[in-house]
Amino acid sequence: MLNRPSRRQFIRQTAASGLAAGLLPRFAAAVWGAGQVDNKGITYHLPSKVNAVDQSVPSGLRTPFDWKVCFIPESDHMGTVLTWLDTTELSGPARFRIATALTGGIKKVEAYLPRNGRTVGVLDVRGPARLQPHEIELSSADTQEVLDQGLGLRVVEGDGFFIFDPAAATMPWGNHAQLPHLIQDDAADPLGEFYARMASYSVLQRFGWMQQCVFDGLLDLAHGFEDQGFRDAWEAQLEMFVDGQGNTKVEDVRGRPFDGKDWKTVFGVEDAGCSVFYELHSDQWAIADQGLKGVKEHAYGSGTTEGCYTIGYPLCIWGEKRGDDSLKDLGVKNLLARKENLRRTPETIRQRANGFPNWARGVAWYSLGFARSLDYLQGHPQYQAVADEVAACVQHARQYQRDDGLWDVFMHEDTGRDTSGSAGVAAACAMAARHGIETEVATEVAAAAFKGLQAYLRPDGLLGGAAPENTGGEALQRSGYRVIFPMAMGLMAQLAGTLA
Repeated sequence: MLNRPSRRQFIRQTAASGLAAGLLPRFAAAVWGAGQVDNKGITYHLPSKVNAVDQSVPSGLRTPFDWKVCFIPESDHMGTVLTWLDTTELSGPARFRIATALTGGIKKVEAYLPRNGRTVGVLDVRGPARLQPHEIELSSADTQEVLDQGLGLRVVEGDGFFIFDPAAATMPWGNHAQLPHLIQDDAADPLGEFYARMASYSVLQRFGWMQQCVFDGLLDLAHGFEDQGFRDAWEAQLEMFVDGQGNTKVEDVRGRPFDGKDWKTVFGVEDAGCSVFYELHSDQWAIADQGLKGVKEHAYGSGTTEGCYTIGYPLCIWGEKRGDDSLKDLGVKNLLARKENLRRTPETIRQRANGFPNWARGVAWYSLGFARSLDYLQGHPQYQAVADEVAACVQHARQYQRDDGLWDVFMHEDTGRDTSGSAGVAAACAMAARHGIETEVATEVAAAAFKGLQAYLRPDGLLGGAAPENTGGEALQRSGYRVIFPMAMGLMAQLAGTLA
């Protein structure tokens, strides 16, 4: 498919020696060659040994990319214990992280010292997305205790929990953030680290709208920084979701394998459009044809804002790439139908017709769908109608932007900041300015948001402060619960690349 040897194979071969030694390379920018982005280097301290309960993945489910996992049991079982041997570089406060391998329910994972049983933290996991990191902060004293004793993990609320195995030889290079690890809690250059994480496997997400955010972000960074390294990362990530023949090899939201099944049955309105990036790469991918079929079957709905980004916008890309104006027409029709259904007043954009008013992430999907489609609608008879709605989105964003440049989960209410929605809304404003739409206002709004988002970057560049995946309804969105979300990093990358 690619006009070069498989980059995934190259990365795995290169990583083999590092994995055998128990340590992965410090950061993926060395692989991708993102030379214009300065990076100070973060060390991910992986456990040297894992004592875990033997538990197989449930029948009918598959872990992302077939990565090896280990199991954290309920509290009435012996916990999973991680130990570190070579940690001479680690001192002072630290962060400990794990990442979700299989989705499922609300859980609280206790982190304790194996010798004396003292709890050093509890990881709060609520309906997590696959490949989502979770962390606790450790004091200097607790960090030293963990290095001396190891760290035990057990689920004290909910059922058992699958995480990725730090010793898995199948792990590709550059996915450190998804493995159990400790990192130093200091921040020399969080923004530089953000760019390095984007150019790695640490931001891989479930195929669908989440990975679409990352794919778009990488292409925007590649264009904005004129850096081939980000495009190389995009190509490498494309290969992670297909088999050797270019057919889809992914799982649905529950972890059920989806290899060659009917798109409409398995993937709803939020997911099929992600396959358009294979069309952008070349015309040789079977997944692009499979995805277009699924998108067309969902193209006549107007129920949610997500479809602006996952249906309307991808159809405009397919129309441009295939020289098929009927696909562009269908994409624009879908966008404008959602406008009529979801934006009934200048003050309110609803995520769905009967709820979620001004939900920031829903507004992001809506605004991005319109703004991104403009790139593929030059000369189209409905270009101005789409552009007018982009202008309205800029004014809507300006109306509710807070003093720190960000937006609350529900933009018109005091519901706490959401970095994911903020990044997406701001990215759409930056794209409006690029098209000469409300240029001064749009640029000011986008730049203020980019500055505000940087306050939520972790030392290694991961972005926290994001509202969780919308699996718990409006109550969870209003709860104040926030997560690290690689999808949100993709949205921030879209903003950064467009502003560059």
